[in-house]
Amino acid sequence: MPDIIGIIFLLLTGLAAAAYGYFLLKNYFEEKKLYHLYWAISFLVLFVSGVLIIIFDWDVLGAKLVPAVAALIPACLAIGLFYAVWEDKKYGFYFSLYAFLMIIVLAIYTLVGDDSLTPFLVMSIHVPSALVIVLVPIYTAMQGITENSSIYFSIGGILISFGGMLLALVKVVSPDEDVMGFINLDFIYTVLPILLLLVAGFFILGIIYPTKWKIKY
Repeated sequence: MPDIIGIIFLLLTGLAAAAYGYFLLKNYFEEKKLYHLYWAISFLVLFVSGVLIIIFDWDVLGAKLVPAVAALIPACLAIGLFYAVWEDKKYGFYFSLYAFLMIIVLAIYTLVGDDSLTPFLVMSIHVPSALVIVLVPIYTAMQGITENSSIYFSIGGILISFGGMLLALVKVVSPDEDVMGFINLDFIYTVLPILLLLVAGFFILGIIYPTKWKIKY
């Protein structure tokens, strides 16, 4: 089980993600805006992830379907941004086709294959999603489409891409192995609770403030 500090961070993450997931779903049912639905999925997956780690310990990260489920977080955030920014829905539709296809491939591979290609498949989802999450809010701020507060979304994207890398390493790093001299399982398990809370916080700020896609309470 995570230490007491880790549990506190995970609980805070879970509370924040559950509350904001609820508000996003509420707004989706009221206004039928797809980006609210996709962002709600991301927050609810983040909530469930924290709860599972608290209940089942870090061993749950080694479960076969975890990389595919975790990939829903950045993928749905990126899809939501496409729908939030551009009136032409084809961009969000095409990216969602790619993301969900890769998530399905990743899920099938982790169930029936070995772990050799898992990091590559994880990155095939996390990298393009992270690029969208980081660059699109910067673009909208530079173009005056949103306020500069949309940059919070970009910061969340940088953090979640680092989280995706750590999750990929969990599948391939042995308990006594160091990557780059300092990244080992103890490091990953120490950093992840803090990282998850920061991710939730910056994405919430990135949704609360920009007028173009903020939600009603």
